[in-house]
Amino acid sequence: MNNILIFLFIPFLIASEFSISETGDVFCNFEEVYSNSQTQQGFLMIKKNKVRYEYKKHNLYTIFVNQDQFTLVQNFDKDTKHLIKPSDELFEIALDLMKKYPAKLQDYKNYNYEIQFEKSKKFDFYKRISIKSINYNLSIFFFDCSNSKIEDKYFNLDPIVEIRS
Repeated sequence: MNNILIFLFIPFLIASEFSISETGDVFCNFEEVYSNSQTQQGFLMIKKNKVRYEYKKHNLYTIFVNQDQFTLVQNFDKDTKHLIKPSDELFEIALDLMKKYPAKLQDYKNYNYEIQFEKSKKFDFYKRISIKSINYNLSIFFFDCSNSKIEDKYFNLDPIVEIRS
């Protein structure tokens, strides 16, 4: 369950930040890089208060965020959906960061976590978010971002529309 919590943290944080901003629709590719050199790739889509964070690997997940509702869907079984209620210190940190709006997210540090945000110079989004703690040490890199209009159908849970890479 700890891995799922970290997977849910990033979409939650992004949804919190961009649901109250004027950024518009955002589509990015992402790559998560872990301290053991393992990587995971996927897509990130943001539209108002909706987020879709999808891993490319068939054995991983797609996370849908609609306001404060999280739905986890396994990529190999799109018919089974799991509602998730995040309750972890990472989510409390995200809420704390969200309260600082309208200021953009900045580096955060407490006794358990260090979270760093690096803005992209090419695009009005982050190029990297890193999370360090006793249990987690990863960086998420965002690239090939665009502000193209994203159709609502990509945030539907029934049916789930595939994203073509």
